[in-house]
Amino acid sequence: MRALLPLACLALLAGCKGEPSFDDRYNAQSDLLEGQAVNIENELRNRMAVSNAVDAPPHDPVSRQ
Repeated sequence: MRALLPLACLALLAGCKGEPSFDDRYNAQSDLLEGQAVNIENELRNRMAVSNAVDAPPHDPVSRQ
C-alpha cells in the first residue's frame, strides 16, 4: 500500500497539468467581459442615435425665409 502512494501522487500531479492556470483563466474571463462591455456600449450608442433621430425636429430641405 505504501508503494502505491507515490505513484498515486504522481498520477494526481500529471492529471492537474492539463488544467489552465489561474492567470490563463483570469485573462480569458477578462477578455470575455471586455468584449461584452464593448457590445453593450455599441448597443447603447445605437439606441441613443435612434432616440436622437426620433426626437429631432424634421429636416426641411427647402428653407422658407
